[in-house]
Amino acid sequence: MAWVEIIGEFIQVLTEYIVNPSSRLCLVYFVPGLLFSYYLTSKKLTEPNKTGVLRYYLGTSALQDYALIGLNTFLKVTLFSHLVVIGLDLAQSTYHVLYQSFGTLTLGLSPLFVVSIYTISLAIIDDLSVYLLHRWMHHSP
Repeated sequence: MAWVEIIGEFIQVLTEYIVNPSSRLCLVYFVPGLLFSYYLTSKKLTEPNKTGVLRYYLGTSALQDYALIGLNTFLKVTLFSHLVVIGLDLAQSTYHVLYQSFGTLTLGLSPLFVVSIYTISLAIIDDLSVYLLHRWMHHSP
């Protein structure tokens, strides 16, 4: 994959984060949250001996967070996007091996139930991993 394609894909994924309502960085959620946090921090930071609001949002910690968001997006595009294709191949291969070994297995579960359990499990695992990473980042310098 050429670097131009990688950068183009990176921009596309970053744009997707901004406009996709299922993304945590969607402008529909991000802008009101940013305005609300700006309001709260401007009240908190107007006390004596406090830094200004712009220094708060452009401080070292905030800039590191912004860089981390960009780096994560870049890594997802360059390193992990091919895992989706590999995951689909692996799922299909597993299905074929299980089907050839055991035939059709009927558990009496509706497809809606199976998809719901899968989605809930994936959401829990995703949130748990983000939480654990967040905790780790607070405990590690």
